[in-house]
Amino acid sequence: MMDGTNVVGLLNELEAEQLIERRRSPQDRRRHVVELTANGLELLGKAERALAAAENEVLAALDETQRDALYNLLQQAANGEASASCTEAWATNRSAL
Repeated sequence: MMDGTNVVGLLNELEAEQLIERRRSPQDRRRHVVELTANGLELLGKAERALAAAENEVLAALDETQRDALYNLLQQAANGEASASCTEAWATNRSAL
């Protein structure tokens, strides 16, 4: 989780580069609404395309089923979950090392 001070600093930088706009929430004046600008949307699209290209290059040897399994295991790891299938896969593959 990011500290509030770090978030404000990041938002200030993004706003200075005209990638986002901030305004007060009409429902709650203590809150801000943050939206991407047209420039921000364009840059986000470029970043997503570059990420997809890099991912395809790195994972080129894996078929769709293998990629799905990898994403599932990474999601479990990120969430701190351990499933029986994950533990079994590790035990099976570790012996091959």
